[in-house]
This record gives sequence, C-alpha cells and structure tokens, in this order.
Amino acid sequence: MQRKEYNNIFKNEETHFYYVSYHNIILFEIKKYTTEKTKLKILDAGCGTGGLTKKLSNLGETVGIDINSDAIKLTKRRGIKAKLGSIAKISYPDNFFDVVVSSDVLSHQWVNDDKKVIHELLRVLKSGGILLLKLPAFNFLKSSHDLTVYTKKRYTRSDILKLFEKSKISILKISYLGGFLFPFVLIKILIDKLSGKLVPHSSVGKIWTPLNNLLIIAFNLENSLRSYIDLPFGISIIVVVRKK
Repeated sequence: MQRKEYNNIFKNEETHFYYVSYHNIILFEIKKYTTEKTKLKILDAGCGTGGLTKKLSNLGETVGIDINSDAIKLTKRRGIKAKLGSIAKISYPDNFFDVVVSSDVLSHQWVNDDKKVIHELLRVLKSGGILLLKLPAFNFLKSSHDLTVYTKKRYTRSDILKLFEKSKISILKISYLGGFLFPFVLIKILIDKLSGKLVPHSSVGKIWTPLNNLLIIAFNLENSLRSYIDLPFGISIIVVVRKK
C-alpha cells in the first residue's frame, strides 16, 4: 500500500461506508460462529491502521500484526495492542488463538504464497477455532484503488475452495459481498479502462453524509439477506471456516 494511503484510511476508517459495513459483517460472523462464554483470544492478521482491530477488542483479548511499521504506529494510536510481523511467519505458538481474522491481506502483492499463509493462520488457531477471511472478488474488477493498495489478486469461490484443499477444516460460510454495488463498480472500471484512466487512485475519502449513510443501510439489508442465502456475486468475498 502506498504510504500516504495508510494515513488516508486512518482518517476515514471509522466513518466511511466501506469500512463501517465490512467491519459490521465481520463482527456479525464471529458472533454467529463463536459460543465461548469467556473472552476470546483474537488475532487480526494484517491489521492495517487498526480500525477493525479496535472493534474486535470488544469481543476479547485482541492483537494485531502487520508487516508495515506505519500501520503498527497508527494502530497503536488507537490504543490497541499491535506488533510488527508477517502473516507468513507468525510469532505465536500452535493452537493459540480462538479466532483469526484477515481482511484484504491475502490478496496483497507482498504475499508470495497464499496457501502457505493459510497453513500458518490455521497453525496458530485452536482446534474448533474460527478463521475468517475477507478478500476482494473477481480479477476483472481490479480497479484504480487496487493499484493504490497493491492488490495482486482478487478471488472467486473456486479460488477459496482450492486454498483450503487438504486443510483440516469445516467451511461454515462462503459468500460474495456488496452485490448491489457490483454493476456500478464494473461500469466504472470499464470506463476507466477504455479511457486509459486506470491508474493508482484511492477510492477512500469524504463522502456526502446522506449517501454514506444510505450505503451503510444497503449493506445492512444485504447482510440480512445473507443470513438465508450465499450471494452469487459481489465486489468482495467472505469465508468462515472452523479448524477440526
């Protein structure tokens, strides 16, 4: 990710519809699939600027790790425990965490082998624990924002299934997210490509408040729908698995 984008996300993460909505979805899924009465031990693997890490801390003892020192500094400014580290080699023992979360990290260009990362995330997860991944969907949706945050790969449902081949897990949920935004995002990308404007540019910034609130409501409604069916398309994909 470009260095200035960390500061941009830090400034907007608590109010921007994208982060507010996806954080709500991740918290919803964790609460749905965890029943422990004691506080959970949670790892935010690739914590970025710590907005999600801070919300996860309400569910238990949470720590964030990130390979970027600027990200760690910003996370600590939120009063959250965070340390420099790679998700490809996590400095915690086997079977340590109840929940491991990784949002928009596996897709990063610094990740050389996503299957090895999955193995590492499962290694530090307790038996019966929950691993939750949120990832960008469909390579043809690669946008100017992806160029800014160094997205190497966007995932499909079949990609996710291949990632977990031979892993000792039960798949609890695989669903696309942001289906209502899919056509608008696709049209915007096609226009940018045809006009030659597909260059690094952040999609994160100040949005007109009524529109921002409307988009949050739309995501909430979609999340209610996902309680009954898995969406067949969207701009992101979420997977929740339980370690056997």
